[in-house]
Amino acid sequence: IGGAPCRAGSLRLLDIPQQPQLVCPMPRRDETDTLLAVADGGGTGTGGATSFNEHYWLMRTWPWWVFPYGYLATEALCLCAARNSAFSLLTERVYGDLQRSAVMRVHVASATCMWLLGGVQMCGGWLRREHPALHRVMGYCFLLCWALFVGPTACYLSLLVRGDSLFGTLSSLTLLDVTFLSYYCFFRAWRVARLRSQGARSLQLHGNLMGLGCLGTMSQLPQRFFQVHFVALRWICVRLLGLVSPPHAVEVFARWVSHEGLFGLSMVLGNGAMVLFIDGPRTRMLQEGIMSSSPKNGPRSMASQVFYGNSKEDEHELWPHDIADWSVRWRWRARLAVFAIARGFATSGWTQHPPPAT
Repeated sequence: IGGAPCRAGSLRLLDIPQQPQLVCPMPRRDETDTLLAVADGGGTGTGGATSFNEHYWLMRTWPWWVFPYGYLATEALCLCAARNSAFSLLTERVYGDLQRSAVMRVHVASATCMWLLGGVQMCGGWLRREHPALHRVMGYCFLLCWALFVGPTACYLSLLVRGDSLFGTLSSLTLLDVTFLSYYCFFRAWRVARLRSQGARSLQLHGNLMGLGCLGTMSQLPQRFFQVHFVALRWICVRLLGLVSPPHAVEVFARWVSHEGLFGLSMVLGNGAMVLFIDGPRTRMLQEGIMSSSPKNGPRSMASQVFYGNSKEDEHELWPHDIADWSVRWRWRARLAVFAIARGFATSGWTQHPPPAT
């Protein structure tokens, strides 16, 4: 200054300090093995987060998959013996008729492949640790199977599901909502695993989201449980009524207690909890009530971890939008109106049965 020559070292006084980087760099592929081992409980996660296996939930265990795989085995036996689905035989070909609907055949075949992949992905800890590249390939196959085949056919079949004006509409809205939420959970799971802003902890949250989305694809299992009992009770009543009443009375009873009405009732009973998700996965009723914090090892704390993680960082990574914002809440609620309008177009204003799926 003042004409004095500046030395090279004096220029350091004018350096502006660099701002810290806020974006977590993507880990290299050779680091993924260590991250997967930590996420599976082989070490401590970032920020002292609890490892997934300390609070793993039921879908990460093989006994849970007895239910979907048992259902698939029943369908396979009926397909080999009667060349139709078990649900079609149960409902006298009112629902799930594989012989008349090509879309139903694609849906059943692709969903079978997806569930087979899902069980291995959820429960195969050895696969994630020993063969992470194969785990990633199978995960992409799972997501592509859902996005290209299972999800679109589920939307189509849900929109055209047969049913009376009230129960049919409720069934359609429930099935469409389950499909939409599964799409959202699978998308968020892919994004969380892609960005990995918390390292190994992100892979734990990725597993939570994949499990939650996969659980949504199994919404038909409780519905089938109720439907089987209702159809069995209907069959018994028809046989007993036939012993003491004229055939005309039996026909009236069979039309009144129809398979469409029983399907709608079983759908509402099996998936009625979907009304809790009025504002999407981060519904305030769930966050402040059912999923609120409680004793560390209790079932509600496990559910809280599955839905919201253990920290604010987990919650933001799982669900990036702030549910306290009214615009976010109403965007989520608008999906139900969209589903109802689409169902109205398919049923001539909710007054008729939709055309059969082909």
